[in-house]
Amino acid sequence: MLPIPDKSFCAFHSYRTMRHPVGTVAHVMLVLLLFMGPCGASSAANQTATITVYPNSVTGPVNRNILGNNVLVHTPKFDEQLANRGGGIWDPARKKPVDEYVALAKKAGVSFVRWPGGDHSRILDWKLTVGPVQNRATHQFGLPEFLTFCAAIGAQPIITVATKVGSEADAADLVEYLNAPDNGKNPNGGVDWAAVRTRDGHKEPWNVVWFEYGNEEFNSNRSVNEYVGRYQAYQTKMKAVDPKIKLGAVFEDSTNVDDGWTYTILKHAGRQVDFGVIHPYLLKLNERAAKEIPKNQVALSAVSADADLAYRLTQYRELIKRVTGRDDLPLAVTEYNGDFTQEFPVPYRYTLVNALHNADFVRIFLKPELNVALATYWLFSNSYWGLVSGYPYMGEPLVKQANYYVYELYNKYLGDNLIRMEISAPRFEFPGALGISPRVGATTSRQETAYTQNAPKSWDRRLFREGSQSQSGDVVTVDFDGKTDANYFHATREIDVEPDTLYKISVKARTIGLKEGRVGIAVEDIRGWDKNFFQPSNVYLSGTTDWSWVTVEFRTPADAKKIRVLARRHKGGGLVSGRAEFGEMRVVKIKQSFGAVESVVGTASIGAKGNELSAVVINKNLNDSVETVIDTGGSFQFVSAESLTGPSPFATNSDLFQPPTVKTAPVAVRQVDERRYALQLPAASVTGIMFRKK
Repeated sequence: MLPIPDKSFCAFHSYRTMRHPVGTVAHVMLVLLLFMGPCGASSAANQTATITVYPNSVTGPVNRNILGNNVLVHTPKFDEQLANRGGGIWDPARKKPVDEYVALAKKAGVSFVRWPGGDHSRILDWKLTVGPVQNRATHQFGLPEFLTFCAAIGAQPIITVATKVGSEADAADLVEYLNAPDNGKNPNGGVDWAAVRTRDGHKEPWNVVWFEYGNEEFNSNRSVNEYVGRYQAYQTKMKAVDPKIKLGAVFEDSTNVDDGWTYTILKHAGRQVDFGVIHPYLLKLNERAAKEIPKNQVALSAVSADADLAYRLTQYRELIKRVTGRDDLPLAVTEYNGDFTQEFPVPYRYTLVNALHNADFVRIFLKPELNVALATYWLFSNSYWGLVSGYPYMGEPLVKQANYYVYELYNKYLGDNLIRMEISAPRFEFPGALGISPRVGATTSRQETAYTQNAPKSWDRRLFREGSQSQSGDVVTVDFDGKTDANYFHATREIDVEPDTLYKISVKARTIGLKEGRVGIAVEDIRGWDKNFFQPSNVYLSGTTDWSWVTVEFRTPADAKKIRVLARRHKGGGLVSGRAEFGEMRVVKIKQSFGAVESVVGTASIGAKGNELSAVVINKNLNDSVETVIDTGGSFQFVSAESLTGPSPFATNSDLFQPPTVKTAPVAVRQVDERRYALQLPAASVTGIMFRKK
């Protein structure tokens, strides 16, 4: 059974034994046994909610740029479906978009499309994707084809600029290809790229505005200082061709605001950055961890993540203001999803409960005060994450996955202006899991106190064969020999901790001539990664740097006694050379909760003429429907309502040749009186409701 609001104390107590992150296998088995006991019986209690909308209280415009999506280019290993068909959206024989995919994209309201997306964008030379198709056999879905698809569905493009190939001059050439008039002026010199665009079938400029410099560069081998310098150089060259373009800088996906990648970008280039790029994959689960963690823990984590997202976006806004003084630097969420990289016991990425997770994220992105300029879901078609699956040219049907219906509902039931909406519904408490914070109590709270319990004064070291290390006082010095791609974790400190508690651990570190790699710290439970599947890190120092604090926040498991802090360099960056030094450590204990989970949440909006009133409502009760009364104020009458739901929170449409089990269906609505209407929100559902002026 999945715990829900207003259950008996017995059932809720069983649920509260699950903590974040999961501890030992024995602990997981205890949780399963508790759920299999008598407390696991489903509740017969009816859930109720009331919703009041205020048509005359506009809170801001509806930003439909939130309903964006991603399409992929092929990976370094040639993939016909991606390279020549764009993941199914392009027909290379007819040299046009696939009609069925165009229709589905329009119905989902796809407003922005990001290309090329993913790590391969770092090494994609855009010049190989333009020109005569017969000369690019492995890029028949290239830049002009991508732009043609965008035009066909009425979406704006956002283009990722490569960071590992090309130069700022090549990026300026890209802007010339896209935006310069074909009048022979050739503003960047060399090849007349506007003329190439005309030969590609589009004489008029595409007038592309949005670009981002790189993809998740904080995970690359480049130092933050190098990234800042290159960002500024690229921006200058690109804007010299077209000053209207915007270039986004990649921010680190972390709540850390004291130091690190994002802080450094803002400190050195914050006045120039056009927008910050983030990828908030908050909920993380891989194949190995999925074998240990109960399905219900995954489901409750998915529907409890909204507060973490809102907190993280607020932290970015406050950091930007504190470091730059700016209120006008927006965020672009160019990837997001539940980060489910597994198939067992079900492919969670395709489930109904992940659709609820993403619907909740869209709701947060729409809040004007968070200043999110655009959001692009990962990913539109086929591949591993697609909203839509199937290749018609192979005789496959096109199947809408559960996530697709989220965007279809928002597109249909969003008006022009957001309006105030109040919801009264039960809440439920969630102790935290899979990287999602606890949700307990009535209000959000955070209190920090210095923590010194048995914290060691110096580092413990183990034998390091890929270089040398020494220690003087509380400083460990590591010299990498340049002969290996070293995976360094050989200096550690252990701390006695309290269970189920959030800690902020900071270590002072610096680098001297460090090449082909970055260093920082990681934190894990003393029992190690293979018992907890959780090791957050902050690894960003490279080159030569001053001493600075490197910080990680870590929530201990329910049965934790000790944690381990590791001086860290991840393998995969190349043959690393140079020096890293790790010194003083400080620990802060944090008491934080975002308040209990609201079981019913939503967004209300009104049309520009004030004639149509609509709402999108999410029922996070995973087992029970909710009897809901909506007060529209008396001036509107019911038009339509439909809900996305399925036979269970874990239902999917992943079998292309079976009828879909997760889909939308009409919902009955009855009038209570002149101003109120009642309907039953299905368990685990997203519902769109429309009213029209009487």
